[in-house]
Amino acid sequence: MTLNARASDSVFSALKKIQNADSSLEKVTSIVFTADRGVGKSHVIKRIRKRLQATSEGIFVYASADKYGDLNLINALFQQSIAESLEQQGGEGVTQWQEIAVLMVAEALRRLKPGADPYILRAIVWTLSEERGSLAVKWLAGEQLEAQDAIDLRLPPNNKTEEEVNASALTVTAKLLSLLGEYKSVVVCFDELDTIAADKNGYPAAFVMLDLVKRLSDSVSQSTDAKGVLMLTVMIPNTWLHVEQQNAAASEKISAHGKPIDLEYLNSETVKDLAAVTLKRFYRRKGLIPPTVIFPLEEDVLTTYGKGKPSPREALKWLASKLNEIL
Repeated sequence: MTLNARASDSVFSALKKIQNADSSLEKVTSIVFTADRGVGKSHVIKRIRKRLQATSEGIFVYASADKYGDLNLINALFQQSIAESLEQQGGEGVTQWQEIAVLMVAEALRRLKPGADPYILRAIVWTLSEERGSLAVKWLAGEQLEAQDAIDLRLPPNNKTEEEVNASALTVTAKLLSLLGEYKSVVVCFDELDTIAADKNGYPAAFVMLDLVKRLSDSVSQSTDAKGVLMLTVMIPNTWLHVEQQNAAASEKISAHGKPIDLEYLNSETVKDLAAVTLKRFYRRKGLIPPTVIFPLEEDVLTTYGKGKPSPREALKWLASKLNEIL
């Protein structure tokens, strides 16, 4: 049983579409998930990330607004998110940076991507170095390097103020995503937009993050041979409603692939499926064979409970309490 499979399937369907697109203009797209708290969005995001990384189908970048301390530096913070996300291990047993570096080196034997930033290219290739790789990732995150390290790597030292780094970070991140998408499909997930943080102008995190998504949609570019870039934004339904009402043009940029996909609560049928999956694991550990897949629970009890449309988290707690009562 896979809860909200329609949502994760839509991402992979969109990826296939942009991979096969003939026009470079169709190689960048965006999707919105709307989800109330506790509906299971973290599980859906995790499912997408695991599949991309385990199969090496693409790169997964995670940007969470509640991890951003100063929203006035949103561009620089997002650049750090890219660097940190690609430090995660991919399907080949190396970091995602290194997977891209290997592809770049292999292609460089034939030709270089036209228009690619030479410093970014050099830094990504440096991630293959056991000794210097961490310095290269630090540079790719927009952090300052020691003067000698910058000379050794033949990279600019990034000796700028926070404000200067932030001012240039959008251009850098657009170049990064554009380059990454030439080698592998990229999914960028923007999450936790409903945090209470705001920037110095009083704009809430949701506004700041959605503005970033829109600007990236306008800035990231791909060639006709690219694998494509997809931006996935997860938000509560009320936030999306506000975006639609206040700025229709922006909503089209943020959800270019189509209407938002609502993550659903459980119902009478899916509660039974969840119970069956949970109990199957329990019986497998114990080496037992139950008379029915939901034993010792009763079908009518599960049906009644499912009518209340619980979240997966609530349902698992309820199932645990029921089993404790019975067993």
